[in-house]
Amino acid sequence: MIDIEVQNFQSIQHVKFRITGFTALVGRSNIGKSAIVRAVKTALTGAAGTDFVRHGPTCERRERGRKKCRCQATVRIKTSKIDMVWEKGDAINRYTVTTDGETTVYDKADRGTPPFLQPDFNQIKIGDSQDLIQMSEQFSPVFLLNQSGPAVADVLSDVARLDDINEAMRLSEKDRKEAASIRKVREKDIVELETSLGKYEGLDVAAERAGAIQSRYKAIADKQEALEQLTDFLATLRQLATSIRALGAATRPGLPDYDKLESLATRYEELEDFLAAVSDKAPIIRRLTGIDKVELPVFEAVKTKQAECLRLAGWLERLRVFKTSLAKWKRLSGVPDLVAKREAELATKVLQAAQVGKFIDRQMKLEKEAAALEAAVEAATTEEQTALGEINELGICPTCSQTISSDHLHLESA
Repeated sequence: MIDIEVQNFQSIQHVKFRITGFTALVGRSNIGKSAIVRAVKTALTGAAGTDFVRHGPTCERRERGRKKCRCQATVRIKTSKIDMVWEKGDAINRYTVTTDGETTVYDKADRGTPPFLQPDFNQIKIGDSQDLIQMSEQFSPVFLLNQSGPAVADVLSDVARLDDINEAMRLSEKDRKEAASIRKVREKDIVELETSLGKYEGLDVAAERAGAIQSRYKAIADKQEALEQLTDFLATLRQLATSIRALGAATRPGLPDYDKLESLATRYEELEDFLAAVSDKAPIIRRLTGIDKVELPVFEAVKTKQAECLRLAGWLERLRVFKTSLAKWKRLSGVPDLVAKREAELATKVLQAAQVGKFIDRQMKLEKEAAALEAAVEAATTEEQTALGEINELGICPTCSQTISSDHLHLESA
């Protein structure tokens, strides 16, 4: 089954038909039967020239008198294996072939049978001329009947060998397509491999640097381990030197009574704790210095003021409600803003009352702290006198190892 479609070829504007088995073109003269045969043969042989191109009414040759135009003849031949479109004109000479789903375009095709149609439609030599045996001209005799006996014998011999050649060409074309397909796959693999290899560029230098860094790191780790050992040795040496000096000093003077020293050490620790407590209370004592001269207000008067402030706060709230009710009268001219003035006065008095309340709370807190501090000072004084008596009985100062007198104290150093 073959589909034929011809456009703009000689007298044919457009015709399309299908060939199935033996097909005959019949009809009266001068209706284009021969033009169809010439169109198919011209497409199969790649005929030269453009005399067969049909020019329409809008052609540039007719309208502008030009020698060339964009008109073209088109012949399409479609079978179960191939779909070929031939386009020929002044500006185009092209074959578009689709085989096995792949489309190939041949621009500026040479004269003669195109390569993709060989050897199926190649012209063969018959006697002294070459002819396309698949197509015959009009009024031509039956194939080979117009030739001599030797010419017919040569053709039949060539045809016998042609089958083998066609089979070999078919297998060769099949192998070529398979090789081309494999080549495309391999080319794609090469591109992907080159892209993958690009990711590893420079890794050799990085590996050398990593090895050098690893060697340096190992050397540093060894040095660090040796340094830690030396540090431990120096710390042990310093500790031993301190112990030797302490033992050397201990062998020279006479040792005091151990029980008394232990008792004094305990008392000394208690004094240090007491001194820390005094140091913590000292800022509070300095802050409270002169508080006994502060003249406190009368408590009853403060309560009276507080009650008055509470009443003023209630009035202030009532004035706010009144102010909301009076807001709609604001647009009237001449109305004095008495509410705002009274509200400011009440707010000032409420603030003063709050300050007085804070002062009373602070005064009561300070009185409690002062009472607790006086008790702590009294207990500390008693404890200090007891400790001083015990130190005087010992007769030796544990700080400077000198004889203790009544004024021999180290309070300033503490």
